Amino acid sequence: PALRCEPVAEKPLRVLDSLTVVLRFADSIADALVATPAANCRSRTLDPIEINDIEALLVGTGPVLVARLELNEAEGAQLAFEVRNRTDHTARRSAAQVWAEPAEASVIGDPTPDMWLLRQYKQMAEVWSPLAVMLTTSTPASIDLDDDAIADFLLGGMERLAAIGLEVLLPRDLVRELSVKASVSSSSDSVSSGAFDLESLCEAKVTASLDGKALTAAELKVLIDAQHHVVRIRNTFVRVDTRLARQLQRRLSAAEALGAALSGQIVLDGEPVEIETTGALSDLVARVSELSDQRSIETVAGLEAELRPYQQRGVAWLRQISELVGGGILADDMGLGKTIQVIALHLLRNPAMAAGQPTGRGPTLVVGPASLVTNWIREFERFAPSVRTHRYHGPDRTLDGVAPSDVVISTYATVRLDQAQLGEQRWGMVVADEAQHIKNHASATARAVRSLPGAVRLAVSGTPVENNLNDLWALSDWTVPGLLGSKTGFRRHYGNPIERDGDAEATAQLSRMIAPFLLRRAKSDPSIAPDLPPRSEIDHIVPLSTEQVALYRSMTADILEQIEAADGMQRRGLVLKLLTALKQICDHPLLWLDQGGPLVSRSGKLGAFEDLVTEMISAGDAVLVFTQYVGMGNLLTQRMNQLGIASQFLHGGTSTKVRQAMVDRFQDGTGPAVFIISIKAGGTGLNLTRANQVIHYDRWWNPAVENQASDRAWRIGQKRAVFVHRLTSEGTLEESIGRELQRKATLAESVVGSGEGWLSELDDSSLRSLVELSGLD
Repeated sequence: PALRCEPVAEKPLRVLDSLTVVLRFADSIADALVATPAANCRSRTLDPIEINDIEALLVGTGPVLVARLELNEAEGAQLAFEVRNRTDHTARRSAAQVWAEPAEASVIGDPTPDMWLLRQYKQMAEVWSPLAVMLTTSTPASIDLDDDAIADFLLGGMERLAAIGLEVLLPRDLVRELSVKASVSSSSDSVSSGAFDLESLCEAKVTASLDGKALTAAELKVLIDAQHHVVRIRNTFVRVDTRLARQLQRRLSAAEALGAALSGQIVLDGEPVEIETTGALSDLVARVSELSDQRSIETVAGLEAELRPYQQRGVAWLRQISELVGGGILADDMGLGKTIQVIALHLLRNPAMAAGQPTGRGPTLVVGPASLVTNWIREFERFAPSVRTHRYHGPDRTLDGVAPSDVVISTYATVRLDQAQLGEQRWGMVVADEAQHIKNHASATARAVRSLPGAVRLAVSGTPVENNLNDLWALSDWTVPGLLGSKTGFRRHYGNPIERDGDAEATAQLSRMIAPFLLRRAKSDPSIAPDLPPRSEIDHIVPLSTEQVALYRSMTADILEQIEAADGMQRRGLVLKLLTALKQICDHPLLWLDQGGPLVSRSGKLGAFEDLVTEMISAGDAVLVFTQYVGMGNLLTQRMNQLGIASQFLHGGTSTKVRQAMVDRFQDGTGPAVFIISIKAGGTGLNLTRANQVIHYDRWWNPAVENQASDRAWRIGQKRAVFVHRLTSEGTLEESIGRELQRKATLAESVVGSGEGWLSELDDSSLRSLVELSGLD
């Protein structure tokens, strides 16, 4: 072997299943060797005698003290000691033999083995106090341990003793693992009556088994009362989390127990425990698990429409989920007719309304964006003319005259303002349309909606996960409170593992929990909407004008310099300022400069837009144009007028009455064929199937929002193929972010968040790479 003459640091070496041996080296191992070569040598060949010296230095000299743990049949144990020769393992003596015949025991490797043994006992007593009693007797050879002392020995004492050289021998399978299961039963038998009170309590009790045999009540009490993580049961020791054992002796809400039963386990104090249900709760789990197998409801009394097959199944699911647990999430893709399914559910819940008889259930309240109030009223008038509707919105709103079988249509803003008045009415059903508006459970709007007393709570949203899994938790916590547990626990056990780590097991468990309470069908599924025409997406990469290039470069250089010198909120504000400026420059210089001047030949996007629209109108197409800037919408309207193309512009300042008139004129063909829309004001809720061409003039950078806008045209009722065009400025941040979103398509919703906010967290280098012009001379 070759030896390096270099200092070696003090290092611990862990061996033998957590036994620690600390080897202390001299500053230079070379000092301990004979015939050390010159101080400046790096290596040399060693003789056999020197190899033995090195071995002695590494493993030490002298005997080895061994402790053997022997369990008693009834209780307690004995720790018996013996000594062996370090190199000859056959040369060993018990501690009793050492005291009785010291001279004979010298074979262990020490001329005075009794004195050596005494020194070892003294050293051990200093690191584990129970051994101090051995120093009070003349010939100590063993020590009796009770169960508490054994637990202390296994949990810490053994490792400390091993660190000073004690060799420990344990019985095979001394410490065993218990099989722990949570058995949950309901104190309510309400399931049998067709409904289940999610506020009722369930009792969770721990059941544990050892080698497949259940613990007795006495053994279970030992487990629960244990003060250590290791306790003795059936002449063996078992590991137990005492906090977990106590937690399992608590009560759960019915929804919490139901969610745990569906996922197959309950997480307590961070530990997953297998769960089984009994009694009424077991019946509920079985019925909920069968929800997806419900047969279709082909006809609904009072509904003047023919439901499509998937809508028939959806209505059946809605009725069952509302009767069984009182809430659910209807998350069908946009355009699949969520509204008509809700109307059918209202009719099913009020079968006597056609005869003018009271139902005893209470009226239905539909809450949504202001832009959808008129649409809901018209849909009820069209599909369920026997139902009286009330507009609870505007200055003269009132609940006077509302009958139990009626429907009240209101807005999120109105609910927030009139929370007290609306809370006095006992609603038969509360429907939250475009329910992503209550995804922030701590917002005033969400708190107001949550405060409304409703026998049934139904969330309607084509995008139940718009930003991240917190959205899903918020909707579920309103519709089926407690199902997914607390928000903190949900993030820890599901949100973070799924979004950050792609945890397949956590994904599967969450899917099992939420699947019965969330119904989602996609338009892309041929079995759902076989008659829906295809949709094509086309990206148009357009060059910047000379003026745009100059403005873009100047703005980038100026603000990037400020960003690199800032931090915290100031830096985030500067990043968002830069993004806004660059996006507006990409749209048109006039949008950023906010001054008068000619429109033509100053924006590559505007030129491409003119070519597209002119060609579309010539072909007899109708066009939706989305932009996120009201100023850009005004510029587009101005340019359409200059070209002699009629258009109309819907934005946040458009009144509800004018808005509906614009939609009606567009749909019936009496209005302009070009409909320019602010994406924030008209990206959801509108049925604009006259259009078969959609242009996104600028990018929202949230795929869910863009898809919602595109689906104003691609929905049930559309007869022609739909083409979605996205205008992207070449070499700019628009192209960079477009590539990033495409690369992360499967995670775009959670990565992008609610817009550009995620970009503010990029470091300086990544931000510069993202926004600087590329591919331009």
